[in-house]
Amino acid sequence: DPDHPKTKTIWGELAYQLYGTEGYRILEEYDKDQQAPGKNPLVRLFRLDDAPSLILIDEIADYLAKASAETVGDDSTLGEQTTTFFSALFDAVTEVDNVTVIYSIADTAFTKRAEEIEKETKQKAEEINELGTRQHKYITPTENAEVGTVLRHRLFEDVDDQVSSEIADQYYQLYQDTTK
Repeated sequence: DPDHPKTKTIWGELAYQLYGTEGYRILEEYDKDQQAPGKNPLVRLFRLDDAPSLILIDEIADYLAKASAETVGDDSTLGEQTTTFFSALFDAVTEVDNVTVIYSIADTAFTKRAEEIEKETKQKAEEINELGTRQHKYITPTENAEVGTVLRHRLFEDVDDQVSSEIADQYYQLYQDTTK
C-alpha cells in the first residue's frame, strides 16, 4: 500500500488497518510520539464507520517483550505504553456497539526467553488479561489443530477452497522470500 504511513505502534497500525488514512489521522500524534491514546480518541476512531469491526491481536506477550526493550520519553517503555493502550481499548470498546476485540496472551510460548524478560512480560500480560476480564468470554478450542477450522467457520460465511489454497501458497512464498 503506497499510502501506508510508517506506523510506530500497535495503535497506529490498528487505526490505519481499520479506517485507512482518515483513521490514522485521529491517532497520528499518539503513534508518532509512541504515547498511548486514551479512551476518547479511540471511541472517536471507532465511530468513523458504523460497519462492524473485529480486532484480532495475537501473541501479546511476545509483542510486550519486544516493546519493553524500547524506551519512550524519559521514563517509560513502549511495553508500558502498550499496556496503557489496551486498558483504553477495552474501555473504548464498551462504549461502541460495532467493535469486538479478540486477543491471545500466549505467555507460555516464550519460556525459553531470559528469566528477567519473561517475568516482566508475564506481569504485563497478566495486567492486560486482568483488564480484559471486565467484559470477556474465554474461548478455548478443543485442540490446537482445530483453531483454523473454528475461526474459519466463525468469521466467514463461505470460503472458496481454491482461492484460499492460492492465498496460502502466496503467503508461504512470501515467508520463504523473507527468511532467506
